[in-house]
Amino acid sequence: MKDKVLATIAEHRMLSPGDTVIVAVSGGADSMCLLSLLSGLQNEMKIRVIAAHMNHLLRGAEADRDELFVTDWCRQHEIPLQVERKNIAGLARARRIGTEECGREERYAFFRRLSQQFSAAKIATAHTLSDQMETVLLHLTRGSGSRGLCGIPPVRGNIIRPLLNCTRAEIEEYCRQNAIPYVLDVTNGDPSYARNRIRLQVIPELEKINPGFSEAVRRMTGQMTAQEEYLTARAEETLQNARQEYGYSVGMLSAVPAVIRLRCCRIAAEKNGVSDLEERHLKQLDRLLFHGGRCSLPGEITADVFRSQLRFISSGALRSESFRIPITPPQTCRVGRKKYSFETVDAKFFLENRKVYKKFVSAALNYDTISGSIVLRSRLPGDTFQPAGRGVTKTLKKMFNERGVPPEQRGQLAVMESDGMIFWVEGFGGSEQARLFPDTHKILLIIVEESE
Repeated sequence: MKDKVLATIAEHRMLSPGDTVIVAVSGGADSMCLLSLLSGLQNEMKIRVIAAHMNHLLRGAEADRDELFVTDWCRQHEIPLQVERKNIAGLARARRIGTEECGREERYAFFRRLSQQFSAAKIATAHTLSDQMETVLLHLTRGSGSRGLCGIPPVRGNIIRPLLNCTRAEIEEYCRQNAIPYVLDVTNGDPSYARNRIRLQVIPELEKINPGFSEAVRRMTGQMTAQEEYLTARAEETLQNARQEYGYSVGMLSAVPAVIRLRCCRIAAEKNGVSDLEERHLKQLDRLLFHGGRCSLPGEITADVFRSQLRFISSGALRSESFRIPITPPQTCRVGRKKYSFETVDAKFFLENRKVYKKFVSAALNYDTISGSIVLRSRLPGDTFQPAGRGVTKTLKKMFNERGVPPEQRGQLAVMESDGMIFWVEGFGGSEQARLFPDTHKILLIIVEESE
């Protein structure tokens, strides 16, 4: 079994020399086996192992027994241990979620904090091939798509699962042969949990039909993962090509096969802050590509089609606040998610270094022609603007209509004025008044950055 674990680590490049590994330890056979294996490989693999145990305070004296057992074993084997105690039942009630879900959230939050504390350490969990079978069957009962049938990934970010190709029976036998003690969790036999019913009732029947069922699941999840990775890569590529100013080209997305198109919808939604997508949401997004309209998504996000672009709009974007900020360069200010920076430079110096400035400067204006007080503000009804080199003056409303700026984004575009005259509009550039000329002495630089 040790060779099987080493092969899994090597195949998925789970560990490198110098890595610190946080091993999640409950005290059960799986986690004790994993801790024993990895701690025994420290010198060989040049890694450092730290154990982590969370007491969920759900099973009274039995939970305290598990904590004491792990603490004593780590002390005897000189393995550093981090312990956290959480009232999972209370937290679950407060959040109105199940205790299993709450426990999982708190465990992984604990492991992530430890990972940061120990310089981005890897997190090793003791998921097994038996867990994989249970997970795949659970997903199957819920009508999961191919992503759910991939099961538990061997690696996700900095989380690794070295035991994923080993069954629980193999692990228990390894513990017996190597005198590795472990505790038993009585809740594992509680049929009120769906996972337990699958473990105790469903899998034994499937193994009667096919004694190699665990190996069959291992092969299937590997094949499904490879297919899912390929299709996701195709969807990412399609989405990148479809990216436009305000969203994604409806024409390009609707032209690809449904198997790619639905992945595009999911990825685009997730990139724009949508989580907990369900199949009905993906169907709604797919319908938008062919029929237009709009739909509501989780996280207070609205999706719609505007000028042949699929867009995702947060509720915050629909509520733009008016602002008016006096500006005296050099100065930096924040408005919503944007940071505006203003500074003046010598015109000759700027022209000599124009290629460098071009990489990050949003606008370069003739500061010589800007007199009086400068104000950065939101647009107002009736605002007019004369773009440089255009020879015409237009209302901002007409300019936005011509450019196709979505209505909800117009209030987020800043304008700058001096003595009542607008000399810069975000996204449109400077005015005729602020054009650069050969005899310009001073230049006003404007830098606009999106912030988290």
